[in-house]
Amino acid sequence: MEVSYRGQTVGQVQVEVQDDGVRFVAECRVQTDDILRLYGLRDGCAPLRIDVAEPVEDGLRVRRTLSWYALRTAGYTADNLPTRYVLDAGDGSGLTENRPAVTGDAKLDALIASGVVRCQPEAGGFCIQAPFAAGRACPLAFALTACTVTDGQAVLHVRRKSVPFQAERQMVE
Repeated sequence: MEVSYRGQTVGQVQVEVQDDGVRFVAECRVQTDDILRLYGLRDGCAPLRIDVAEPVEDGLRVRRTLSWYALRTAGYTADNLPTRYVLDAGDGSGLTENRPAVTGDAKLDALIASGVVRCQPEAGGFCIQAPFAAGRACPLAFALTACTVTDGQAVLHVRRKSVPFQAERQMVE
């Protein structure tokens, strides 16, 4: 797949699915003094920060294997890997037009903004997902009783109502 930088194609990335995760190898022809990071992008998902590009004789290179756990934590699965790759000097927050949704709940919005959970709009509200494994901390621990657990993911469906979600949650608690 192609890698872009400032709107121009500058290289290629090979994506290899392995038993322990996904291996990314990118070779890019870019000369800059900036520290660039390779990000994977997919509509509806937060940018996946893969690694810092290292200088080589004729450009930049990234070689990194991300574990399945790290990918799930970032909101990606084997069936839901990035579809585009970019180099960026920032934190990745400006790379996608699909900004994280705002639920109106301070705790959920903080998790969404930090990229710890994945939030996708759905009919009538939002679907929020976080990695879940027995015996490990879950970012949605405060709402686990309202979650379903499927394929290692805690899933919370938040409905938009005339009552703000924060008030609705307080009524349930």
